[in-house]
Amino acid sequence: MRQLALGILLVLIGCQDVKYPQAPENLIPEEQMMDIMADAYSGHAARSVNNRVLRSNQVALDSSLYKKYGIDSLQFARSNAFYTTDLDRYESLLKGVEERLMVRKKEIDSSMNKERLRLQNKKDSVTGKSNSGIGQGAKTSEE
Repeated sequence: MRQLALGILLVLIGCQDVKYPQAPENLIPEEQMMDIMADAYSGHAARSVNNRVLRSNQVALDSSLYKKYGIDSLQFARSNAFYTTDLDRYESLLKGVEERLMVRKKEIDSSMNKERLRLQNKKDSVTGKSNSGIGQGAKTSEE
């Protein structure tokens, strides 16, 4: 019984003194942090698809990201650590990142669809025939 009371007392005392980091002097504003994180997620996605190409061209995504926003890795790490201490605020920040990524995806999809339509409607310069049937009616190896 005495050990149980001592255990409960230690848990209560241990949980009382949670120290949260103070905002760093050069805290990155939330809106800019959302932009940085959206670019970082896009960069990491590109890295997972074309890692060999990025390495062969010696592209340092993180360094270029820091240069683009005029920050350094320590400033980003401290700002990110500060934002993660408030889960509601960080969740809101991540939702903003997700919204930015969805907007980019829609823009890219729209652009790809326009290009696809342009190519389908482009006339062959030699025959003058429309290429709108490209890929249609071609025999496959299954036939």
